[in-house]
Amino acid sequence: SYIIKDLETAASLLLTVDPVITEGAKNYGEEVGSNDMNYRQYRLNYFAINALMARAYLWSGNTQKAGEYARTVIEKVSDKNTPLFPLIDADYMEANSDRVFSPEVLFSLYNTSRPDVVYKTLFVPTLATTSILTMAGDLATGRVNETYDDKNDYRYRMWESTVENNREVTYFIKYMDETRTGSEAYRYMIPLIRMSELYLIAAECETNVQTALDKYFNPLRFSRNCVNQNASSAEELKSLIRAEYVREFIGEGQLFFYYKRNALQHIPDGGTVNSIKNISLDSYVFPLPDSETSQRAE
Repeated sequence: SYIIKDLETAASLLLTVDPVITEGAKNYGEEVGSNDMNYRQYRLNYFAINALMARAYLWSGNTQKAGEYARTVIEKVSDKNTPLFPLIDADYMEANSDRVFSPEVLFSLYNTSRPDVVYKTLFVPTLATTSILTMAGDLATGRVNETYDDKNDYRYRMWESTVENNREVTYFIKYMDETRTGSEAYRYMIPLIRMSELYLIAAECETNVQTALDKYFNPLRFSRNCVNQNASSAEELKSLIRAEYVREFIGEGQLFFYYKRNALQHIPDGGTVNSIKNISLDSYVFPLPDSETSQRAE
């Protein structure tokens, strides 16, 4: 409740002053004066706060309020004439090598170490098998192949393979440095909350399965260049949403919280091709840091 209260206060304070409401991301510098009100994707702006409200309500189990906030943000930023944070489309992907889909990111980190430290420390194919962060198996037959139901999916392009030391290595290129013609604002971007999460929240919180598919789930799939999917029950839709979370947020740290929120005790084992990992519920609870507990009175 304290989190919700803080977010409500922040939203009310920004409602009349945040330029993101009329101008969107504003990812450009000013020749004269301050950039304090520019680069709104790297600052906790009005729409990002409302998106966090949807997330917070969903995590607390209030699907009615979560759906309400998700739908409201979607409606406000998706005007066809002046879209502020549009889902990416075929034209955008043809013109850009943007693998974080930056136009739809509401809030993110700006990390200048992304290409030279994050990528090279965790994902480059020359890393030892004990060091590289990847999925098990070859690209064509391994865990990556199982994860993407449609190989036209733009997210499938985040994976490549090569041969290192006489073995095929599947590796993740989402955070690899961009081939640039200018100073693209997304070069150092690590997304924290994006429009696609709101579409999935809205779909999950919609009481009518067909409406959830038509208005939120399949439009998101369409933006990823994937075929529509169908569900005849809420359980089938939930299963589709779960699979979409796996594809959508790889490398962004959201899947753990989806699993935790749903108390899932059997999840895919990324270290093997088709095995399941058993997780105890207490594994989702991290201990408090020593710095927060060491001064407690005995």
